[in-house]
Amino acid sequence: MVSWLTLLRWIFFAAVIFVIIDGSLPQLQMLLLNGRVLLTLLPLKMLMIAGLVGFALMWPQKPNEFVATTMLALGLYLAVDALYLSFGLNNSFSDVLTGYWVYYSPLVLVFLASISKIKLPNQLIVRVMLFAFVVCAPIAVAQYITGRTLLPTASSDGQFTVGAVGILGTNRVFSLFIFPGTLGMFCTFIAGLAISFEGSAFRRFPHIFLWAVAGVICYMTIIRSEFLQFAAVTFAAWVLRYRPRNVLAPLIPFAGIALGLAVFAYNMLIGGTVGAGVADSSSFVARLQEWMYYANLAFSGSLFNLLFGRGIVQSERVSSTQSAVPIDNIFLAYPLHIGIIGLIFVLAVYVAIWLDLLRRVRRTGSALDIAVAAFWSSVIGLGLYSVAIPACAAYLLLSYIANESLDRSTEPIALREMATT
Repeated sequence: MVSWLTLLRWIFFAAVIFVIIDGSLPQLQMLLLNGRVLLTLLPLKMLMIAGLVGFALMWPQKPNEFVATTMLALGLYLAVDALYLSFGLNNSFSDVLTGYWVYYSPLVLVFLASISKIKLPNQLIVRVMLFAFVVCAPIAVAQYITGRTLLPTASSDGQFTVGAVGILGTNRVFSLFIFPGTLGMFCTFIAGLAISFEGSAFRRFPHIFLWAVAGVICYMTIIRSEFLQFAAVTFAAWVLRYRPRNVLAPLIPFAGIALGLAVFAYNMLIGGTVGAGVADSSSFVARLQEWMYYANLAFSGSLFNLLFGRGIVQSERVSSTQSAVPIDNIFLAYPLHIGIIGLIFVLAVYVAIWLDLLRRVRRTGSALDIAVAAFWSSVIGLGLYSVAIPACAAYLLLSYIANESLDRSTEPIALREMATT
């Protein structure tokens, strides 16, 4: 008999998978309900938060103090800043709450998971993630080869749409995701997982093959910021697998930042070139103009707006404070939303989580922890070209709902079994 607690854990884990593979639940509903979507990610995340509150109350655990302190400090600041955005700037209170939900709900899930004893087996989580990749990869390849979406890109009731599919003169694959970029993120995580597995030189071949396939599909998305993340995650996973206790290991995130800045400098030197697909860098000029516009908006005006923000959000869910064009930079997005002070709190949360993940890697050596830590280490570098933290934070749940197991011997077996079935 499966206990009701085990059943609840399985249900929550399924919800985590649906949040990460964010188009899978809508696609399943459209298949079964004649193109309609009844359950979107918004109520699903609300149910997950309610479930985690229950877990935290009934099966609590002591969290990492630095992570808990920084997250609670961010939450307190957001509560105070909501008053300024609503009453000081006359923004709609519903839009303020919606903006908070878009940017910070994944961090709420991570905080609640960190204080709850869910503790699913590492091997189970790894197998499910590999199985998900086995399902998603052929769909992406078929979309790329045929040049067709193959799957619906919008629901009949308007509750679901896939974004940024047919631009840059080529078809961007999306598989079972809402956006090609989130597919690219998934591929970078799988690549980090492949590097994180242990094994001899001969037994490493399936891992290298998995890494290569993930890289090819990441390329098919034509999301160039994901190419940077793929390289950063690969480097970070290698260091965390083979040199986790190196004195410079805590500085791994700076490798991704340096890569992002190098690409920026290169584009500044060559300017925009018109082409097709990846070769077209003219979009960098447009993005640079957008950054200049938002930088002027963020860092001009009153001191209060600089410190506490304007409530501007990169999301179509808000009306009065929606950004006119994508911001695509966390160092502009957060000051525009919650000010320079808010950005400092967000970066403090990032650092706290990174150091906690590094501690877990050094303690367990688990492939899952290594992959999640490598993925999270790349977020700031990726954030130079996108508002990446909300989407990337969902992957943190994989570590925080897993056992901190010291046994790593079964994880490569999981990959070999997946490869032979």
